[in-house]
Amino acid sequence: YYSMAKKTASAESPQPPAALPDWAQPLTEELNQGADGALIFFPGSTEFADSETGFFTAQANELQSAAVARPSSTAQVSNVIKALRRHLPASVPIAIRGAGHARCAGTAKAQGGVTIDTRGLKGIEIVEDSQVIKIGAGHEWLDVYAALEKHEPPLTVMGGRNTGVGVAGFLLGGGISFLSYKYGFGVDAVRAWEVVVADGTVVRADRDHPQTSDLWDALRGGSTNFGVVTAVEMAYSPHPVHLRAGTGFYLSPARRATLQALVELGSQPQSQADVPYAPIPHAIWTMTYVAGVPFKIIAILMSTTEATGYGALQGFTNTRWRVPFTGKLREMKHSAWAQECTDMTPKKGSRGTHRTITIKLDADFLNTAVDMWYESVESIKHVAGIMYNFIFVPLPVSMLKASRDTSGSSVTNSMGLRPEDGPLATVEMNFTWRKSEDDAAVDETANKFQRELAQAAEEKGLGHRFIFPNYASPNEPVMKAYGEERLAVLKAVASKWDSDGIFQDRVVGGFKLSK
Repeated sequence: YYSMAKKTASAESPQPPAALPDWAQPLTEELNQGADGALIFFPGSTEFADSETGFFTAQANELQSAAVARPSSTAQVSNVIKALRRHLPASVPIAIRGAGHARCAGTAKAQGGVTIDTRGLKGIEIVEDSQVIKIGAGHEWLDVYAALEKHEPPLTVMGGRNTGVGVAGFLLGGGISFLSYKYGFGVDAVRAWEVVVADGTVVRADRDHPQTSDLWDALRGGSTNFGVVTAVEMAYSPHPVHLRAGTGFYLSPARRATLQALVELGSQPQSQADVPYAPIPHAIWTMTYVAGVPFKIIAILMSTTEATGYGALQGFTNTRWRVPFTGKLREMKHSAWAQECTDMTPKKGSRGTHRTITIKLDADFLNTAVDMWYESVESIKHVAGIMYNFIFVPLPVSMLKASRDTSGSSVTNSMGLRPEDGPLATVEMNFTWRKSEDDAAVDETANKFQRELAQAAEEKGLGHRFIFPNYASPNEPVMKAYGEERLAVLKAVASKWDSDGIFQDRVVGGFKLSK
């Protein structure tokens, strides 16, 4: 409705337009009069438009907030939370926006409410004494990798495999890295969180601090249940001397051989991962149907820190039906490989959604799942511009053990997973299409296939309760899937730090403890 860049020196308070909700006036008076300038913006301002756009999917872009807050410091986030608690009616939703990479509408935008845009929370600091990197929540992973790789010697961190993913959202959902086979989930590298809790207090939730370690632990995969994360401190490590990566493309007859190679990779014995300086492999298996293309393509995104050869990835490179000149591993930096993977994902602005389940890693069932996916494809071919990806990502025992060992628990990791559960695989169904009139058909196909695939896995004794947050859709019971014991811990922490249930009842998006 106005930009503070256009404010005059008038002592008179700016008045919101009459069409704005009643709560706009007191919020404006409290948040737009400080020395830092305006923090809250309404429709008609360039700031509002900027915060409402640039989400990953068209559906997310189409929703509209009633107002957006644009803090650029942790202190400003605290002021925003306090003001919202004082002046915003309980019926008006609040949402937290990071990079906006979540595919589902309403995940990071409060329709008819107030969206807090955290992209202004910038700042990257390498703290060599404690071997951590402090990262503002507004950054995407490309920023982080670039800063670490400029260091001498080069460094890296357990960040996202997509350069455009936001730091905070990735970590609050657990996060899988190219180095996860050895070091666990991305969030296992977090040593401390800077977070604004429900009463506006700024807390440094530290792994080693007795008064805040419970909050540190709960935030690791804890979604939007505990506060607004404004910065994280993550352990860094030397950039691998060798990081060799590439994508192999295969025709569909290669699927059995490539799936067998994936199972063998994900089933490597723990003893192999425990060897000092052992190479760290990683692979993502994906099969794609693209509207109008008469064949389906398999792509294997693979990397290793091995200096020469293919090592644990050899099963992929020795497979027939590989498209010539693909699958060659090339030396590159972490950022470059993450960017290559990003370039293979759907572009921002398309319609999109996804679903996920977790299964025990089994070659026969993976093939059964692909057969079922073929049938699912047939039901959706009529959708204009449809691209339908079917993706397997192994969670090997070495990864689950490394994750468990950072949790302070002798039993599970921060998301209720045990090494004894593995090896597992996350299964993702990823849909991109053009027209809003096809939304219902895509959702119907997605829900049906997810339900039938989960049932088939259970019947074979290969199902698993875990739902990986970063692949999940809003209606999936992610927190309950951590298991009753872990859920009880999270509820106790939420009760301590948010006794009024602000982040349970008023902050929308993410995965709530009650669902």
